Amino acid sequence: MEKVNVPFVVSYKDPRAIVYSDFVRSKAASFDEWFPKYAPEKLNYMHILYRQYKSAVQQSKTQPCFIALEELCLNARQSCERIFNHVGYDFKLEYLVLKNLRYAHNRSTSISASIPFEYKKAFESQVQMRIREQFAAFADWFYD
Repeated sequence: MEKVNVPFVVSYKDPRAIVYSDFVRSKAASFDEWFPKYAPEKLNYMHILYRQYKSAVQQSKTQPCFIALEELCLNARQSCERIFNHVGYDFKLEYLVLKNLRYAHNRSTSISASIPFEYKKAFESQVQMRIREQFAAFADWFYD
């Protein structure tokens, strides 16, 4: 970010949503069997990202626009206006309707408030708590 003089937008989502997404994509039969193998590698990767995130938060010169997926989905217009303002462009409402879904896992042609919270329906509360405890180091990213 120090090498180029452009505005950055950094998006992130709740670690519970990340784990849920990865679990669904893994097509694993059992969360309890999958999670112990998955968690150490994912934690290492996320620690790198979180250090970069914390470093960027503390820098004033190249301050990115940080946006949580949950914020974007619950307050789509305000979030998009903030992002577009940060990069110096005007936001248009038609940007909220996705015309071309490029990826098979895209399920909707518009921003949905339920997407970032699917883990709440799929994972029992003790699984959600287990994830929260394992990923506690990423406190800023939990959406409560």
